[in-house]
Amino acid sequence: MSLPVPLHRYPTLATAQSLKRVLGMGGRPFTLFDAIQLFGPAGGAGAGLTVGYKSFGIAGGIAGALLGLALGAILGRLPLVLATRWIRRDLKRSTTSNLRERIKSEYYLSVWIIAELVVRGEPVESFREAVRAQLDSPNADERRFGLANAEIWFPEMAGRQPSASQTAPPSD
Repeated sequence: MSLPVPLHRYPTLATAQSLKRVLGMGGRPFTLFDAIQLFGPAGGAGAGLTVGYKSFGIAGGIAGALLGLALGAILGRLPLVLATRWIRRDLKRSTTSNLRERIKSEYYLSVWIIAELVVRGEPVESFREAVRAQLDSPNADERRFGLANAEIWFPEMAGRQPSASQTAPPSD
């Protein structure tokens, strides 16, 4: 895999890609939810170690660290689970016409919106133009979500090459 820019210009790019590879994130961005999930177990282990050691000595510190690690791992996932449930609940309560409008304005939720509409019996083909508009958008973020939609719902669209203006490197 070659990088689009030389590493000496952007040294953090290699670090970010290495971190994503180590964390198994693929090409998706590192979010606040990822940070909470990553640091939850560490914080839990640290708190458990401190409380266990002050209360019961070395053995208590070890037991507290292990218990805190497990509890931190569980609590570290909680924000993502709650946010996911909140979004799904909001989508289920929305009307079909409202969801169709939200595909355009809330492109970052469009994968979930299309999935909800398909579950309601809407034909997948009716979203082809919305996905095409996302892929052709001048907004790079919207194109990224359009590509995710294309890969899931319209795989033949995902293989098409973007125009030269969409892939041109930024000028200095």
